[in-house]
Amino acid sequence: MAEIFSKEWMAKYKSLWNTDADHVKQLADSGFTSNVGFGMAGEDDPRIVIEIQHGVITKLEPYIGQSLDWDVRGKPAFWLEITKKAPNIMKIGLAYTSRDLKFVKGDYAAMIKEPRLSNAFIKCFKFMSLVYTAS
Repeated sequence: MAEIFSKEWMAKYKSLWNTDADHVKQLADSGFTSNVGFGMAGEDDPRIVIEIQHGVITKLEPYIGQSLDWDVRGKPAFWLEITKKAPNIMKIGLAYTSRDLKFVKGDYAAMIKEPRLSNAFIKCFKFMSLVYTAS
């Protein structure tokens, strides 16, 4: 099994994201272009950065100081849960309120109120779980 945020994990994640035409279209239609960092809570920097251009992941690489629009950190137990089962909006909300999932940069409250963005945000975690469950 690929370790979360490893090179192997990043390749599988990018493929899952970019081959989901509905997801890409939804983000493209809303003009979503952003750099999103993901990592471990308590660490100085995120582990990876995902460059998204009009809904498509154009780069997914280790973080080495790239500019970020969003920086999302989770406790190790949260990421472990993701490897077993994709969370729904309630699970993400609970993780956020319990501080198992933190936004170092970005506005969770504003994003979650926008249905197109919140649905896409939840789906990004689904792709994370699919890295481990898809054949």
